[in-house]
Amino acid sequence: AHPAAPPPFSGTRDLLRSTQLEFWAVRLGKPPVHDPVHETEYLVQADLGAAEFDGTLDLVASTYVAASDRLTPGIGPAGPRVLNFAPLLKLETLPLNDVLRELLRVSTDAIGGDVEIEFAVSFSRGREARRARLGFLQMRPMSVAAGNIEVSEEELDGADILVGSHRVLGNGVIDGIRDIIYVRPRGFEPRLMRDLPARIEPFNRRLLAEGRPYLLMGFGRWGSSDPWLGVPVAWGQIGGAGALVEIALPELDVEPSQGSHFFHNVSSLGVGYCYVHHGSDPPVDWAWLEVLPEEGIQDPVRHVRIPEPLVIRLDGRRGRGVIRR
Repeated sequence: AHPAAPPPFSGTRDLLRSTQLEFWAVRLGKPPVHDPVHETEYLVQADLGAAEFDGTLDLVASTYVAASDRLTPGIGPAGPRVLNFAPLLKLETLPLNDVLRELLRVSTDAIGGDVEIEFAVSFSRGREARRARLGFLQMRPMSVAAGNIEVSEEELDGADILVGSHRVLGNGVIDGIRDIIYVRPRGFEPRLMRDLPARIEPFNRRLLAEGRPYLLMGFGRWGSSDPWLGVPVAWGQIGGAGALVEIALPELDVEPSQGSHFFHNVSSLGVGYCYVHHGSDPPVDWAWLEVLPEEGIQDPVRHVRIPEPLVIRLDGRRGRGVIRR
């Protein structure tokens, strides 16, 4: 709605430090030997110089002019490039803003509330440089954050912390969870991922029938299509979860899959989500979980119940979350 609004940086130099410098592209040469745990084997990573050489920066970059200490939309003058989409957003070289505003209006009217949309644009070159093709990929209702929840950095450290995270989805406080289903770290191997959905589903079915939302904790990605990267569950097999935790291990260090349709269910249904990285987040308190009396076990999946509900607080604005006992 306000394409000319300045980006949230304190100044030009701050923007230069924070701008995107690299991008991923599909590898079009001879593919390497397939490796089931290597996620980038069919991709190449290049810098903005390669993008400019290929002619793909014209409509999406600005140039820093040191003499005047300012950014000029486009790549006409020499200087460092900043990927800020100014030719499209400020100069409106193409009527992209008008098209997107109209798409949002029509979508909002159809849904009856705020939506988010995904789209892709391909640009023509040469004589047809002012033409483009827009692909409308998908639309879904937007989950509106509930309340102003603030989780400070200090809250992620404490003796009563079960999970602390710097990457969360959702915003608010989740109350009433006393059941925990988790994949035990002891003896865990990625080759076991394929068997986990069948072992989790009976717990989910029973707790769903009892109306007891639970915390679900496991390694890698929930809903992964590749069992070497996470647990290949369908949503119906874990649909009773009130909060999910994905845990990255040194030997299973995968990026969270937060852009998938699976995670549309997480956001639209108000399910909390935390991603725990072994290098940047507090360690999970496995010792506390392991001494709790179990309600059921299908090794390595274990179900425990605690007398008092967990305290789950998610700060979606700052990306921090904490689960405390």
